[in-house]
Amino acid sequence: MNLKQIEKLIKDNKDLFNDFEVLDDFISSYLYDNKELDDLDDDLHEYTDSLVSVYYHQIVKDWQDNAECRGLAEEEGLLEETRDPYKIMQADLYCFYHQVLSNDFYKLKDLII
Repeated sequence: MNLKQIEKLIKDNKDLFNDFEVLDDFISSYLYDNKELDDLDDDLHEYTDSLVSVYYHQIVKDWQDNAECRGLAEEEGLLEETRDPYKIMQADLYCFYHQVLSNDFYKLKDLII
């Protein structure tokens, strides 16, 4: 299945995904002619990292807007000795965004199979 077909599949099934726009952007950014969909697993981390803001006011806003992200970094054991509230919020957001994108990505793979 080529990129255009996958993008159409995402748009046609957008109600199945938590955030079809992020999934579509991820696929458009990382899938190219010589790369297979199965090779994108490692790229999920890189793309997720790009979704987390570095600006304090935006970190706080995103963290407030996504209440379900709170505490995820601690559950994943990512905090260690971190006391900086902004780093904690960023880690929570990273875990949340990665979880949402991964779930949508695997739903997409299931649709294709």
